[in-house]
Amino acid sequence: MMNTRLLNSLPLAIPVSILTFAVFLVTYSSIQLDDTLAMGIIYDLTLTSPILYLIAIWKTKTPKITAVPVFILGIVIATFLIPEDKQFHLNLIKNFLLPVVELSVLGLVIYKVNQGKKAFSKSEESDYYFKLKTAAKEILPSARVANILATEIGMIYYALISWKKSKPRNNQFTYHKENGAMALMFIIIVMILVETIALHFLLIRWNEAVAWVLFVLSLYTALQILGHAKAMKRRFIEVSDANLILKYGLFGDIAIPLELIDQILPTSKDLDESQSKNAVRLSLLGEMESHNCIIHLKDMVTITGAYGLKKTGSIILLSIDDKNFFTELLDQKIALRNSN
Repeated sequence: MMNTRLLNSLPLAIPVSILTFAVFLVTYSSIQLDDTLAMGIIYDLTLTSPILYLIAIWKTKTPKITAVPVFILGIVIATFLIPEDKQFHLNLIKNFLLPVVELSVLGLVIYKVNQGKKAFSKSEESDYYFKLKTAAKEILPSARVANILATEIGMIYYALISWKKSKPRNNQFTYHKENGAMALMFIIIVMILVETIALHFLLIRWNEAVAWVLFVLSLYTALQILGHAKAMKRRFIEVSDANLILKYGLFGDIAIPLELIDQILPTSKDLDESQSKNAVRLSLLGEMESHNCIIHLKDMVTITGAYGLKKTGSIILLSIDDKNFFTELLDQKIALRNSN
């Protein structure tokens, strides 16, 4: 066990050693940091380190994609370590090589999604966002990074690319028609666009850079909301033989085993104070989105939202367009599950 851990830690020793040596060269008072030395340190941190690390892990089970964080870490450290007047080569790497690496990772995720279509086609799974998250987790070492990347790609996909309408199957349910969420999000998007344009022309007289930063951030926020709204129309809540699969656009995913469900109430009544402590609302806008169904569980569960953010509770409040059929089907599935 000790030998295995030691072998697994050896590749990490390469970037750590290069970093340590670079810090020593920069901080040691007897060594003059001229342009040549600065260039050498920059390339050691950003190229030599990840390449040697990649060679070290090549025949191991460690994902090759882990060389990317080593590369990015080298850029960050070099930015703080090397004086600004000696960062010419670092700026070249940031401006030309870093975008190529980022696009390569993005392309790899999309390739994995498309490659996985054959495997998914054997099942009834047709959820693009589900495929995207699965592919991202396969190629990225960190679940949090995978969730962030999947959310960003999913947001762009649903906002700008996905226009084909989806129809729910007999065991799937829509949840965007009855609670007014779509209208609210449309109003918010219009308000963001109108206020952004007006504020942009006011700020540009004061500070052009600030005006453009706020303009881009506002447009990005509107794009996120649009992506979520369109995902709500294409990702359905599903009742399978074993699980209740809850989906809420880009902001909520969980598969709940049927045996964990204690009670389903088709009601829009509010919970009392003691119950609300353990309640989770399947919504983006909180109480602004109404619910018409309450699911009581026998234990706590965790709902994964956008960017991997999590909410935990034992009571779930949600909106279902056909709540009566949903409740009936879920009760039937639970009864059949318990009888077996």
